Amino acid sequence: MSKAELHQGEGAGHFRVTGPMTFETASDLAEQSGRLDGDSDPLRLDLSAVGHVDSAGVAVLVDWLATARAAGRELVFESAPEQLTAIARVSGVDALLGLGTGGAGVQAE
Repeated sequence: MSKAELHQGEGAGHFRVTGPMTFETASDLAEQSGRLDGDSDPLRLDLSAVGHVDSAGVAVLVDWLATARAAGRELVFESAPEQLTAIARVSGVDALLGLGTGGAGVQAE
């Protein structure tokens, strides 16, 4: 099993996921959600280095978005791979995640 990790990106409020976002890595990624913090709003999450994705990986993104919203924060997903976008579309959460819309995120209400 390859490892998935959430990393601090370049600049305040920028983060990056590397590796697969799958059933096998979802719990590890969920545990790393505490790293999604910073003073900038919105928080930006680069998904360009994500490998294989399945519905569990999409569920992690939905969870991270819900956590951000609960804290009154905006979380923007950037550079999502086509596989992730396709699964989100089939699952009916592409608009919620701001995928397939030019990378626009969803702002917390």
